[in-house]
Amino acid sequence: MNLITEEYDLYLTDEPFANGLLAFIISSIKNKPLTVTLRGWGDLTNAHNEYSNLKFFFLRLISNFVLSKADRIIVLSKATATELNKIYNLRRFYVIERPIDVKYYSGGKRSIKYSIPTILTVTNLRYKNKFRGVVEVIEVINKIKKKTGNDVVLLVAGGGKYLDELKEFAKKFDFVEVLGFRKDVPDVLASADIFVYVSYLDAFPSVILEAQAAGLPVICNNYGGLPESCGWAGIVVKDKKDLEQVLSKLLTNKKIQRKLRYKSYKKMKKYNAVAVEKYVRVWDETIKEYK
Repeated sequence: MNLITEEYDLYLTDEPFANGLLAFIISSIKNKPLTVTLRGWGDLTNAHNEYSNLKFFFLRLISNFVLSKADRIIVLSKATATELNKIYNLRRFYVIERPIDVKYYSGGKRSIKYSIPTILTVTNLRYKNKFRGVVEVIEVINKIKKKTGNDVVLLVAGGGKYLDELKEFAKKFDFVEVLGFRKDVPDVLASADIFVYVSYLDAFPSVILEAQAAGLPVICNNYGGLPESCGWAGIVVKDKKDLEQVLSKLLTNKKIQRKLRYKSYKKMKKYNAVAVEKYVRVWDETIKEYK
């Protein structure tokens, strides 16, 4: 494939910096429209504090330029647009969800077997604000166990630089099993009864969609794009106290669990078709308008 010699009706890029600048140059040479899809705001706002001031200056400069020239901008969530608009001027943007492989995540086989209620969280421990979320989940479950005396196990899957710190913290609790990075995510999902996700850095977490594709009841906190990812099929909690109340009730109420499982199944059954239709509509509109 040669981007210069081949002919295309529309050029797409998933970030406005390196690939985005290249896509802009080629689309300009070819006199074709450009669509930029923004998967989140972390890198573009330096939310992870990974860039030096100089590097972030150039990232913003180039990103602002490419975004100002794009014919369409697609974001994964309203939360993404809100955060990015604090720094960038997003003009004519569309909110479209990220498609996932529903069949893959719904086809897992139970690989971790406990005879007691099993809660699962899957996260990226590369980031402190996601590690913080896992710590909160552990603390909440510990409170529930102390109050009720009921047995429960929490599985934590995910790798990253905070994994060792999490393992050390988890030693204080006999109900936590830290799995680390796992390639067999569908099997891990199939091993759980309830999925809980708390994070303080997420534009539109696909892991929530993966859990819903697996037919799990989902609980998440009200931060960033989490409520948008969770949608009507799960439960969004306000804070740790709310999480404790909701999770405590869900653990002992099979009827609510079944209802949420059905909601997850119903949502994900048509999820990809709806998302793809939105993408195609925007692409077609962009091409027709450009001609």
